[in-house]
Amino acid sequence: YCIRSPHSDLSFDRRDSAPAMVKGVVTGGSFNWQDDRWPKTPWSDTVIYELHAYLPLQNAFVVAAKSYKDAAYEVVSRRTGKTAEPETLPKFSPSGRRFVSVNGKELGRHTYDVAIWIMIADEPNMEFRYEVPKGGRYELWKFRGWDGEDRIRLDVNVNTGNTMVSFESEAVRTPKRWQLKRPLQ
Repeated sequence: YCIRSPHSDLSFDRRDSAPAMVKGVVTGGSFNWQDDRWPKTPWSDTVIYELHAYLPLQNAFVVAAKSYKDAAYEVVSRRTGKTAEPETLPKFSPSGRRFVSVNGKELGRHTYDVAIWIMIADEPNMEFRYEVPKGGRYELWKFRGWDGEDRIRLDVNVNTGNTMVSFESEAVRTPKRWQLKRPLQ
């Protein structure tokens, strides 16, 4: 509700408070802390780990570390503990052997726009990374889907000066490397 509204708690506040809200709390007082004690960590400093997927053929897990502000993802080898840290939730190929992360953030820091990994001997290894060239046109990439193991369908919005134009794009694996089809080259 809106504070100081003449309608009191019958008013409706349209501001989005979801990012700072707790989604659930275990309130049962029966947890046995044994020789430890409740840490009383503020919600703003709390990190919650969520298991998003277990990949038995790759012997790996996809884990999200979430705070009230942000989420970070990791693909973790169960055998070695080696991790890949895609900036977005990874999208796996049909076999699960490769995954792609497409950073569609308009603002904020990121280290790539499109990145592709392969699982080799149960460990994630980056095969390809693309970042919009410094001083280049503004590009906003989106994942559309995998076509088999060697083709990733993408969309990209490009600032052509006065307007944003949408293009279909793709990343294709050739015998030597991945090639990204960029618009307006």
